[in-house]
Amino acid sequence: MKITKTKNYKATKAFQFLVILSITFLFSSCATIFSKRHQIISVTSSPPGARVYVNGQDTWHYTPCDIEVQRRQRATSENEKNQLVYLLKKEGYTDAKYIDEASFNPVMIWSILTVWVYGIPVVVDLASGAHLKYLKKINVQLREIPKSTKPDSKYEEPTANAYNINPEIPKPTKPAYLVVSDITFTDIRGNNNRLLDANENAEIKFTVLNKGQGNAYNLIASINEKNQIKGLEYSAKKVLGDLKAGDEITIAIPVSGEMNLEQGKAEFEISISEGNHFDADPFKVSFGTQSFKTPSINIADYKFTANEEGKIKLGQPVSLNVVIQNQGQGEASDVKVNFTNPQDVFPGNETFFDIGTLKPNESKTIVYEFFANKRYSGTTIPILIDISENYRKYGQNRTLSVSLEERLRQTQAVNVAGEYDKQIQINQVSLTADVDKNIPENASSDENAFALIIGNEDYRSYQSGISNEMNVAYAINDANIFKTYCRKTLGIPEKNISYLSNATSGRISQEIDRMNKLIKATNGKAKVIVYYAGHGLPDEVTKEPYLIPVDVSGTNIKSGIKLSYLYSKLTEFPAQQVTVFIDACFSGGGRTSGLLAARGVKVKPKDDYLKGNIVVFTASSGEESSLPYNEKQHGMFTYFLLKKLQDTKGEVSFSELSNYLKEKVELESVRTNSKHQSPQTLMSEDLRDNWGGLKLK
Repeated sequence: MKITKTKNYKATKAFQFLVILSITFLFSSCATIFSKRHQIISVTSSPPGARVYVNGQDTWHYTPCDIEVQRRQRATSENEKNQLVYLLKKEGYTDAKYIDEASFNPVMIWSILTVWVYGIPVVVDLASGAHLKYLKKINVQLREIPKSTKPDSKYEEPTANAYNINPEIPKPTKPAYLVVSDITFTDIRGNNNRLLDANENAEIKFTVLNKGQGNAYNLIASINEKNQIKGLEYSAKKVLGDLKAGDEITIAIPVSGEMNLEQGKAEFEISISEGNHFDADPFKVSFGTQSFKTPSINIADYKFTANEEGKIKLGQPVSLNVVIQNQGQGEASDVKVNFTNPQDVFPGNETFFDIGTLKPNESKTIVYEFFANKRYSGTTIPILIDISENYRKYGQNRTLSVSLEERLRQTQAVNVAGEYDKQIQINQVSLTADVDKNIPENASSDENAFALIIGNEDYRSYQSGISNEMNVAYAINDANIFKTYCRKTLGIPEKNISYLSNATSGRISQEIDRMNKLIKATNGKAKVIVYYAGHGLPDEVTKEPYLIPVDVSGTNIKSGIKLSYLYSKLTEFPAQQVTVFIDACFSGGGRTSGLLAARGVKVKPKDDYLKGNIVVFTASSGEESSLPYNEKQHGMFTYFLLKKLQDTKGEVSFSELSNYLKEKVELESVRTNSKHQSPQTLMSEDLRDNWGGLKLK
């Protein structure tokens, strides 16, 4: 026993030593882990709006701004090793320089203290530059260029030496003759709209030909903009050198617009002087300037989507669909979107998305996936979205939240085309149809109102040998939105609504039986609405129409729900009113492909005899198919049903609703799907004379 105890004690001590050694090794390069290779520097100036250059490189940022720099800096002609040289430029102010020397990063101390464990992590820190740090904030005071107080001050032409020109010009033996041609203005480095925009580089190009017999010496181009456009940057002089007789040169004069560029017309006058005064004729170049147009990058719309049950649950993936749109008039570049989760919520894919450039009115859709573990204690899940762009001031920070157990809908992709460089109409981008939003609300409710709502979309998951095309597109969305209208607009209490998605034969039969008992229990006071979106099929022999649950195939329709059975159960006992909406066809077709499409069968279904206080609105007639409205992500019939409920706030008579559905569906079906679809309204004999005055509310 003593020997065993000694061995166990030694093993335990050895294990503890290895654990400590591993932890120490893990954090021995913590300077690189925590500080990383780059550092963010905040640069401000007084006044703001200065362009920032770092170590001779244009950052294309204007103060105030955040700039990312490498900690390790090589020595160049502009800076020494591990040194940052900031140069700030602003029109009307002298250039300001600020030099920052790298200092020691205290995080490196841990790496030094743990060098005894293993030397490589320390080497990693040194190689990455993580041992260096710079000032986090830089503020530069700009000095305004004083204006001349002399009333008669004139521009004095610099001497030739100011431009490194040899003052000893050879005397001509033959005359030079300079001709300027091919004069152009181009902004191909920018957006190529033949204007000079703010924050854009362009150039004036021309060709100089010496058509004389003698050489031309010490050519200098003098450039002057006559209209004094603010925010225009160019060099007043450009040295061209010598030009032999018969030779030609092409000259490019850089012109750029600052952020404060004034809108107007720039008029340049350019003259080319020659050392012996064989000057070229001066010429003019005019082009428009366009002031800075601000972008505005916003979340135009968003939607959370969940699993096939449509509910947010812990431990199950959730998708957040976000439309990022430029709602400003200016182009946005370097657009980035970053997602941040709360504790115990984890990303299912990337959290960072690089969109790049967004023109005005242009949008992109991002799908971000996440899931929460079982320790998450909140009732909602907030997702923080940070949108940034090149200027770091026209983006958006926004938190989107979704409630646990909230029922969600399917998403759609939206792409909006935009036209640049005009006053652009910004279109409202949405992931949902117009009928899915701004749903009218009714303050009152009816305890005797009941609804059974069924959306059967996914047949493929419940049956083998069929394709996705045989699913019923948007059926769940149809049913879900109709349920919302029943609750908000028609005043049916939530507890009185039975909602089924992708329902089997057994579930549908149970809910029909339950509705039958509710009608009986209310002693003739019940107002019942039944809505069904899914497949329907007729019996090929009897022509009896059936509702088809997701687990019933086209070859076994007798396992489905006979329509006459549904009607009989709804009218077995007296009711104040029974209304049925069926967005399905019974010919064997469907919204994309029917369950009988493979056999090429279409059967004209038999009309059912109705009794009691029942009115039935069907999506199509006879051998027609019930078609989708893809643009709206709904069935054609359901979309216009919802639209009428939205427009009238539910206060619509049955005759008005019937005429509206027939008119709108027939027209839009031909226009959109190139097929005829004519809704039909059926009523019982008891209501034949007065059904038109009935209402849903």
